[in-house]
Amino acid sequence: MGLKAMLLFPWLMRFEVIRVLESNNMSLKSLFVGAALILGISPASYAYMISGGTDVGGLDTFVASTTQSVLGNANPTTEENWVESVLGYQVTYEDKTDPVDLFVTLESSTVVAFALTSMPSFFVVKDGQNFVLFNNNNSMDWGVLDLAQYFGVKKLDGLTFSHVTEFNGHSVSVPEPGSSALLGLGLLALVMLRLRSRSASV
Repeated sequence: MGLKAMLLFPWLMRFEVIRVLESNNMSLKSLFVGAALILGISPASYAYMISGGTDVGGLDTFVASTTQSVLGNANPTTEENWVESVLGYQVTYEDKTDPVDLFVTLESSTVVAFALTSMPSFFVVKDGQNFVLFNNNNSMDWGVLDLAQYFGVKKLDGLTFSHVTEFNGHSVSVPEPGSSALLGLGLLALVMLRLRSRSASV
């Protein structure tokens, strides 16, 4: 299969699934849900903004958390070792910001953003006795998270973190064209099975 065909194939699969749904008069709700899954719409892709009109991207993905009593002395080396134990592969320490100022987003009083300096793949937020690891997967120069969810509503009074440590690293994954094609085929197969079962019951 040529390169152009490989790039077009996932999109053709997505449109084919939508065509099948429409041709069989499935409900608008079902069509929307199917399209959302196919096109990769998720809450994390929702973009937040802060005062001044700066787009800080969507929520970054929670990976893991630990405490001071488990991690011990808080420094880049101990945090790097912990991150690697969670991810299962090596990362590189990039930078540490101490302290960190938080900006409340315009869309939510509990979602905050903070500047990152190295466009890291991952970052660890340290506050009090807690360490929380996030995958930085939206706007790479901003960290975005729901403060109340991970640190409690009282943290909204202070709007600072003890520090944020940044790391870079990645795992080996299936290339995007291949993974998209597999996803498209899987979704198409599910739709066809659903339609076949409906036809058999008529």
